[in-house]
Amino acid sequence: MWACWIPILTASINYKERFENFINKNKKEIKKNSNFYFYERGFDDIDKNSKWDIKIDKNYNSDFPFTKLILKKDNYQYLVKILKAQSNGIIFYEIFNPNNEIEINEKLAKQIYVILKDFFHEHTHHHKDDDMLLVPVEINNNFLSYNTQQELVANLILKQYSEKIILYHKYINSHYNFYLINELTEIIKKSIGEMIYATHFLDLNKNYLSEKDYWCYNKSFNHTLKSFENLLNIYSFKASLQSNKLNNFNNIFMIISILLIIFSQIINNLWRDKNLIIETIICFELIIFSVLFVHYLPFNLTSVLLEKMIKLIAFAKRILLKLKRISIK
Repeated sequence: MWACWIPILTASINYKERFENFINKNKKEIKKNSNFYFYERGFDDIDKNSKWDIKIDKNYNSDFPFTKLILKKDNYQYLVKILKAQSNGIIFYEIFNPNNEIEINEKLAKQIYVILKDFFHEHTHHHKDDDMLLVPVEINNNFLSYNTQQELVANLILKQYSEKIILYHKYINSHYNFYLINELTEIIKKSIGEMIYATHFLDLNKNYLSEKDYWCYNKSFNHTLKSFENLLNIYSFKASLQSNKLNNFNNIFMIISILLIIFSQIINNLWRDKNLIIETIICFELIIFSVLFVHYLPFNLTSVLLEKMIKLIAFAKRILLKLKRISIK
């Protein structure tokens, strides 16, 4: 038996309403008859070039919109039975493989979770393609009491959120770069969204946790949320500075380009050696370009860029010398 959580920010989830929204949004792709819905979905983890047929068995006699899913492609078929769906977003399900040709493992259970999230999750803090998914948890003992199952699932999912905190911090610290500020800002926004979900999941499952565990997670998540919010303010400010610097750089470079065009026209009338004119203009451009980089880019990148600029000037001189030799011949 597997369990997963549909991330929500409400006190409970209306499965029927969200499923109907999913059906209405995907009318063109979904076919139906009196008993089933049918549609195709790609499963990248199994086969990037294939689509699986998904059949949804309708069930309007309960609070959940269906009782089972049937996944099929060629000779492979899986039956997914929904065992329990809690109002807090936790769904328990079992996967059956009649043909026993592919092992039922976490990867397959995660794909089922992806389908369930398609149906019931609203992407509040991110685009649907930006999900950093939780992993469905496996419960090997079906005879555990209801409260014990809930406690087990709650602790395993909270552990995943705790691990995500470490992963986010590692990613942000290891990927800091002047050119990646905007990208990191988006990552931080997603991390804030995940922490909001984590704190809400914690509150929804407070009754299934010990008081010590609850306050430990509560302190950790709230501290992390404030930390990510502070990082967002810092990186947003840096992104704004970067944008202003690049805009100033573009404006100045445009003005200089116009002046160089005027300059080239003047010296074209004074000098007859066209190679000398080209060499003068290129060297003048490179010198100004170097000065602009020194002024507008961070100190830690300036020395590297200057070194590359010097190599570029030397390369330009070699090309111009070759052009002169060709013209003399």
